[in-house]
Amino acid sequence: MSGARLTAALLFILLMAVPLPFLPEFGGANSSTRLMLTGALIDDGTTRIDRHADMTVDKAQAGAHFYSDKAPGMALLAIPAYTTGRALAPAAADALFRLTQPLDTLPAATMVIWRAIAWTTGGLLMALAGAALFRMGLRLGASPRAALMASLSVCLATPVLGWSVQFFGHVGAGGALAIAFALSTGLGRDGTWLSPGWRAALAGAALSLAVSIEYTAAPPAFMVALYALWRLTYLERDVALRLLALALLAALGAAAPMLIYHWISFGSPFRVGYSSVVGFEGMQEGFLGLTAPDPVVLWHIIFGFRRGILWLSPLLVLVPWGIWIGLRAPAKGGPGQRVEMSLCIAMVLYYFLLNASYFYWGGGASVGPRHTMPAVFFMALPLLWLWNSLQGRARQLLQGLFALSLFFSIACAAMTMVVPGSMRFPLKDPILENLLTGQNAFFRMANWGLSPALVFGTWLVVCGILAVLLARRTRS
Repeated sequence: MSGARLTAALLFILLMAVPLPFLPEFGGANSSTRLMLTGALIDDGTTRIDRHADMTVDKAQAGAHFYSDKAPGMALLAIPAYTTGRALAPAAADALFRLTQPLDTLPAATMVIWRAIAWTTGGLLMALAGAALFRMGLRLGASPRAALMASLSVCLATPVLGWSVQFFGHVGAGGALAIAFALSTGLGRDGTWLSPGWRAALAGAALSLAVSIEYTAAPPAFMVALYALWRLTYLERDVALRLLALALLAALGAAAPMLIYHWISFGSPFRVGYSSVVGFEGMQEGFLGLTAPDPVVLWHIIFGFRRGILWLSPLLVLVPWGIWIGLRAPAKGGPGQRVEMSLCIAMVLYYFLLNASYFYWGGGASVGPRHTMPAVFFMALPLLWLWNSLQGRARQLLQGLFALSLFFSIACAAMTMVVPGSMRFPLKDPILENLLTGQNAFFRMANWGLSPALVFGTWLVVCGILAVLLARRTRS
């Protein structure tokens, strides 16, 4: 295994290990409706969630039957973990649908299945995206240490970490988009790990997967597809057409489950659950709840105490500086970074303006602006050039903000990403004020007969060893 591949593999393992002990929200409407679809597909052989529909407000109605109102991607990705859990512990899988019961009071096996569902869906896509972004950083000419730190910054020092623990769609969709983007930067490049054909096919599949997880990923997926087409223009015509055909075939194959689900549930491959949502009158505003961006809302999701992302990840305040540096970075082996940076800027603007346009912009019970999480993956490129370029006191500032953001992100993930919308400053109360209480994920392990100190110590040692190995391998 080459040095870069081994480093990427270690990074992937670290990104899977860090969120592992943290616990997903249980019983909430957003995650429950996805779980109900997974259960209906496996247990009942149907897309209808009638059996449990009265336990969630997030649902669609077609005729006399109820369906999940969400895109089906996360529910489909959860099938392996759910099926394995049901085969090994049927009673524990049944307990997953005791949605009004606190997670702490459920059997240990039920907690394990629930954690595995979130870990192998959004958590897995986050870790794959982090490894892919690391490889992308190397391709674009950054040092190994800068590429590593950019990936760690996005995945561990932002709310992406906390939301990767939850069975929500934001991190999964963002991770899939980031994977497609990173693969697209390598189109036409020979490699010992993935051939250009595999890169094209996986990029196409990842774009369709992103849309099947969150419908709002369709415009970003289109933008990444245009970028990939631009990359293909630098290749010979026959090669470009072959890669394009592979990408299209893979994209169609990955989109097929979503389209079939729509057809079975709503009578058309292109009719989505949100068009038949029950309740939520705001969804009737504009186009499925989307109107024009509200500058006040935009302020709140960036700077506001209740939802502002900069409070949760102060590191992101340096992103504009990184954009400026990146736009001036020299090219390496082909097209320069201006196109890639422009795409990242467009992605960030799209998701923040989308959030500011949404009737339910606050995301209900949410720590930070959860709808903007896909945008954070595309802040990796500005952060890449910060880590690659800054020296002296500027670098110390970058390192300090990274450390502070990392602490905040781990605190949020260990506590909760779901708090009442009435909380004035969730980072302070309840997260930091209650960090050392029984609400901490490590302390809650005692409910299942585990030693909190042992779990925390093991987690710390494993993550520490992986971090040291990565630091040694990327030493400049």
